[in-house]
Amino acid sequence: HRYRSYGWLRGLNVIPSWGARIEEAWWDYAPSRFREEVSLATRTHANCIRLWIEFAAWMADPDGVCRSFMDAVTAIDESGMKTMPCLFNRWHDRDYDYGGTYNEDLCRNLEPRLEYVRALVTPLIANERVLVWDLCNEPATCRLDDPIAAREIHWLSRVADTVRQTGAKQPITIGTHQVGDNMDIYAPLCDVLCCHPYG
Repeated sequence: HRYRSYGWLRGLNVIPSWGARIEEAWWDYAPSRFREEVSLATRTHANCIRLWIEFAAWMADPDGVCRSFMDAVTAIDESGMKTMPCLFNRWHDRDYDYGGTYNEDLCRNLEPRLEYVRALVTPLIANERVLVWDLCNEPATCRLDDPIAAREIHWLSRVADTVRQTGAKQPITIGTHQVGDNMDIYAPLCDVLCCHPYG
């Protein structure tokens, strides 16, 4: 593992104020405004930012979103923090959904999504500004008898393989909620375990 201990880590998610959905956060990316907002985290003594991004945003403007993503990593570094890129989101709200990957997406051709992963990870494979690659926020599978489980695990396995094939030096994790057997389900794909113990 890249770090002997993670006890030093203090961080939080950053959701830009102008993005009601992940796609908007990147399509309407504003460099100066992002710097202003992300710098607020230093008031809480944060040293790491978990930065959500998603295939659906990249798909519409690959070059533009990649440039904005790289600028966001730079902005976080300028504030003295490391970035924890979260490549996909599987958490969905019933009332005000933030977007991301849906069950139907797991049945589609995975190659465009893996191309997206390569586009974001490859330029940063040995970059000290990146703390860890978070493959997915809260995948849905919490037990193996879930009907979507096989597709989701196959998809995340391909994402993990793709990150490693780029030569990424940073560890890999999956931010999963702490229910059922999901920590055991995702552990084989990860270098570092990461759970969200709400409640």
